[in-house]
Amino acid sequence: MSMDDPGVGALLQDLALAIEPGTRCAILCELVRRVWVYDLSLALSYAEEGAAIARSHELRHEEARCGLEIGRVLRLLGRYAEAEQALLPLRDSLTSFGDREAAGLAIRTLSALYLDLGLLEQALDFNREALTIFDEVGNQRYYCMALMECADVLKKRREFDDAIATLDNARARLASLSNDELDDYQWLQLKYTRALTLTEAGRYTDAIAAIEEALEAAGAFRCKDVETGCYGILALCQAKTGNGSELARCVERFLATVNFASDPYNRIIGWLNCGRAAFVSGDTGRALDFVGQALRLAEEIGLKGLIADCHATMAEIQEASGDDRTALHHFKAFYAINQELHRAGVQHRIGQMQLQLKVDQSKMETLESSRQDLERLVAERTQELRLAKEQAEIASRSKSDFLAHMSHELRTPLNAVIGFAELMQQEVHGAIGSARYKDYLKDIHESGTLLLSLINDILDLSKIEAGRQELHRELCSVEDICLACMRLIKDRANQAGIRLKLSLAPELRPLHADIRAVKQILLNLLTNAVKFTPEGGNVTLFATDGEGPFVTIGVSDTGIGISSDDLPRVLEPFGQVQNSFTRAQAGTGLGLPLARLLTALHGGKFAIESRLGEGTVVTVMLAAADQSAEAEVEPRRRTFSLN
Repeated sequence: MSMDDPGVGALLQDLALAIEPGTRCAILCELVRRVWVYDLSLALSYAEEGAAIARSHELRHEEARCGLEIGRVLRLLGRYAEAEQALLPLRDSLTSFGDREAAGLAIRTLSALYLDLGLLEQALDFNREALTIFDEVGNQRYYCMALMECADVLKKRREFDDAIATLDNARARLASLSNDELDDYQWLQLKYTRALTLTEAGRYTDAIAAIEEALEAAGAFRCKDVETGCYGILALCQAKTGNGSELARCVERFLATVNFASDPYNRIIGWLNCGRAAFVSGDTGRALDFVGQALRLAEEIGLKGLIADCHATMAEIQEASGDDRTALHHFKAFYAINQELHRAGVQHRIGQMQLQLKVDQSKMETLESSRQDLERLVAERTQELRLAKEQAEIASRSKSDFLAHMSHELRTPLNAVIGFAELMQQEVHGAIGSARYKDYLKDIHESGTLLLSLINDILDLSKIEAGRQELHRELCSVEDICLACMRLIKDRANQAGIRLKLSLAPELRPLHADIRAVKQILLNLLTNAVKFTPEGGNVTLFATDGEGPFVTIGVSDTGIGISSDDLPRVLEPFGQVQNSFTRAQAGTGLGLPLARLLTALHGGKFAIESRLGEGTVVTVMLAAADQSAEAEVEPRRRTFSLN
């Protein structure tokens, strides 16, 4: 690739035709990415031109993107302080524009910058952050670039196996990319990084093969920076493998390309490795000259990691040549720089920990504030609920009190309506003129009776809820109560075509209960059973007695039954199961709830068992009278025939 690259020419034509400032900035950024491989100075001029256009038109996002390209080129030019100053603000600004990918690229470039400077802890932290971002946005190409720098960090730590494994991971990822996603320069970087790693690991034969691949790729790009670095490490590998003629050729090629390289980092790598190669081959003078060139350039740029490497190599050469004083000087310099870099890493770790502590403290303060707010809201809500509950209880008591007090006012006029209707039906004071009037009287009487029954249930329920229901307990016979209930329900059962049965256990103990309330319980259960049992079905009133304080009375039927999901609903006031059979039956849904409440008022137990389509069994357990009172109740016959 060179300046006659048709892609660059096309971009320059597009730039000449572009009028929109944002479009011009985008083209200039693309030009930077095309030409920096072989001309860093030209790339920097394009990036600075784009930043100036964006700044003059207040295009903040475009200015940040151009600033990213400026930072990347400055780092390759060895202008590290300027590059760091340009890149550090971009992480937050690009993120604020929603450009996470560009923010990740800025972070990755900072990682490479700190790696060049020998600040491994900083490089590793920024590298991890960049990897996370590229993984989130799904840019595998940039992810592979970050993986290569991660391998560089591992190489600096002399963790060569992990470094090579990381490069293999990057190679596999690059191989999986489509042509649209892949940039050939990624392969050049990968091959060059792999060659450096194998050389540092001492695997010189493998390194030579990797360097040859990297040199071929660099030649295709005419990338003098990579060529310079490759010839230096190839010279070292040839010296290590004892190939003197190839060593001389590599040094010659290095000297021919080094002045054309723009990247000072690769020039230093080349000088340093050529010096090491000369030392291995026994040419101490040339070794000192080459390493001295690397040291001067590294000190000029301020690459402390490479400065330390140069001092270590100089100490080794001087010691081998017998100049112990000079060797000691270089060793002290090497040790001092290493200590400085180590302290910088420790300080960075401490700073990161302090920052994390502040973040955690801020989170804790936020959580504590949220907890206090939640406690306050809970307290306020609890108070509101308490007030609402009290108001609801007051309203409920008022309703129940009102209905309980309305007993006389409601029942008296209804009784009058029913009574006068009966007198008129019997024609006590004379004949009714029209037969239609007799039908009307019958309807009035039936409707009044039904309404009175409903009102009685509602009033009884309200009195119980209001705590006004009083029980008039007396000694009573279970048999008498059951027979009375059977007589009252018999006509209704016959009309519905229901077989009514009574089953009483022998020698039932008497109850100490309110007779009217017990009858009401059983009548409600019997009425319900008859109402919800189809024609031809059976309804049985039964009573049993066993050990313990209770006598059990119950009603079973072969009716429609109740599903387990509906059982809680039918025990609530006004609760009814909705189906085609029940919708045809009149009622308010108070029978079972009222029976349950009256049972509870007696201190008894109420239970219901039912299967849909099979029938229902409701049992009521009421306290038996004391043994001393049982003799007062006359025994009765235990078997009855009602049909």
